[in-house]
Amino acid sequence: MYVHEVLLNDTRDGPLTPAAFQMAMQFFNRRGDKQFSAGEIAAFLSDIGFVDITAVPTYAYYSLISGAKP
Repeated sequence: MYVHEVLLNDTRDGPLTPAAFQMAMQFFNRRGDKQFSAGEIAAFLSDIGFVDITAVPTYAYYSLISGAKP
């Protein structure tokens, strides 16, 4: 599984661009869309059985999170 996403830091208070994007998404969508941290996405993947989960920065604020299903 690959997830290419703009990630918040682990304390969910930055960097500024992903935090501002989250606020804009919540304001304009009104659906509760939110940005996640690498740890949160890793926990989601782990909960459904993925292993060997890694997060690697790719470009700008994006990172690639990957995991394998045994």
